[in-house]
Amino acid sequence: LLESAAEFFRRIKKLADSERLWRRVLSLSENRPLAERCQARRGLANILAQRGDYPAFRESLSLVGQNLKELPRSSVDLRAKSTLLALRG
Repeated sequence: LLESAAEFFRRIKKLADSERLWRRVLSLSENRPLAERCQARRGLANILAQRGDYPAFRESLSLVGQNLKELPRSSVDLRAKSTLLALRG
């Protein structure tokens, strides 16, 4: 439910609300299955990347990097990492 709300706020461009919810989802996902933890990190990374500032970029890259540590062949996270790097130029 929180993930759906976070995505809703992202779609209507309320990024601060979306970020707050993704951080909550991530904090609650520590004891959840790996796929849910990775999705929470990916969701937060997406929002942080949209902020556009350097600290947010570094944090988003770190979140995707954590996913790749746990799932090195994750095509979704490899694509996310390449997109982040391309956006930053």
